[in-house]
Amino acid sequence: MIEIVSFFGIKIGLKKSNKYMLLSPCNLCGSSNVKVLFHQDDYPDGYKNDVLRCRQCGLVFRDFRENIDPPASEISPSNIRRDYPDKWNMRRLSIFNQGVKIASGSRKLNRILDVGSGEGFFLSLCLANGWEVFGVEVNSELIKFTEEKFGIKVFKGTLEDARFPENHFDVVTFWNVLEHLSAPDTILRETYRILRPGGCILVRFPNATFHVNCRRLFVNAYKFWKGIKRFHYSVIHSYSFSLSTISKYLKNAGFRFYEVQNWQLRRLSKNFRILPVTEIFEFPVKCSIKISKMITMGRCSIAPSLIIRGIKPLE
Repeated sequence: MIEIVSFFGIKIGLKKSNKYMLLSPCNLCGSSNVKVLFHQDDYPDGYKNDVLRCRQCGLVFRDFRENIDPPASEISPSNIRRDYPDKWNMRRLSIFNQGVKIASGSRKLNRILDVGSGEGFFLSLCLANGWEVFGVEVNSELIKFTEEKFGIKVFKGTLEDARFPENHFDVVTFWNVLEHLSAPDTILRETYRILRPGGCILVRFPNATFHVNCRRLFVNAYKFWKGIKRFHYSVIHSYSFSLSTISKYLKNAGFRFYEVQNWQLRRLSKNFRILPVTEIFEFPVKCSIKISKMITMGRCSIAPSLIIRGIKPLE
């Protein structure tokens, strides 16, 4: 944005303004004071939106002047999310098994809900472990797949549409889903309502501390070599949460007693190799993750993905 510079009321020139006109304020703190991290033209990644950071709370999010994702009626397995997995593999199995293990510590009513349940693989693992399972999904094809393959009924629509009873679930999970939603604050308050006292929320999300810095590296390299994009690892969706901002979200919704786990970089087998750029920098990234957590006493992590567990306080 360009501002007119004046001196004692006399217009003397133009300067570039740091102000950015938002259509709606920050979803986390309500501020409209933001900084542009990446213009969409600086590094085209398929989205039509600039990446912004709130100067007040640090939340990273996309400019919402245009729709980021297609409407629910147009969603299909190929475009439901930019990071939609093309196949079931050992990496996803490892993540979901970790989630089942964490959830087991909160079992009381024996009910678990997966929001954005996809093909239903996580729900199937929970069912095999004796849970009464519930799912919420907007994609009809994925719902059909879940019902035909696992015999699990899934609600079609949003979490708010489902209108679950209060204090109904032991655990509600979001596996790389929350960062795609338009209003995380509303979703987390609804999650708090339907969890029983002492129940927990599990959120797995790409860590902004890692992905913003990774994107900055690739944006600078892209100026000199366009081919760098094929090694691109960073992901920034509607929102990009850091440990700090996701903790603020959970606190605002009423959750307490957060626990955070890193997703460790590791090659599970020769058949399921992760991206080349990760393999090249695997050792230094692992070391950096451990050092950052040690120096900040767990308050900061640069792991690519994090899992946070929040507890609804006992009444």
